Amino acid sequence: MIERFLLIALIGTIGLALAFIIGSANIIDYITNMSSTIMTGLLVAALLGKYWPRATWQGGIAALIGGSGTSISVMLNNELSEFWGNPVIPSLIVSLLAGVIISYLTPKKTISREEALKKLEEERTVFKDVM
Repeated sequence: MIERFLLIALIGTIGLALAFIIGSANIIDYITNMSSTIMTGLLVAALLGKYWPRATWQGGIAALIGGSGTSISVMLNNELSEFWGNPVIPSLIVSLLAGVIISYLTPKKTISREEALKKLEEERTVFKDVM
């Protein structure tokens, strides 16, 4: 199950990168598009997960999807693209709102820090067996 998910995620990421390469006129455009689409949601999810105790995994996924969706929407809409120039700011705002709202709408984490670390160690051993 995990291997299949990893394969799908890898293919999706490579496909997205390929689409950005094809749609970019130069390397700077590619880096700008990729960073605003992938990195804004990832930044918000990582910061919320690290520093906000109320953050949930559902909020992290929402931050990733919200940031990427907003970035792609701004890039595809000429009026929004002209107004913002680069979709990083709206992507960060929507990603943060999505992460916080979805975290509040989902149940709090019920495991302790020690239990979470133990579970993380168990998951790492699964990946060691796969690799």
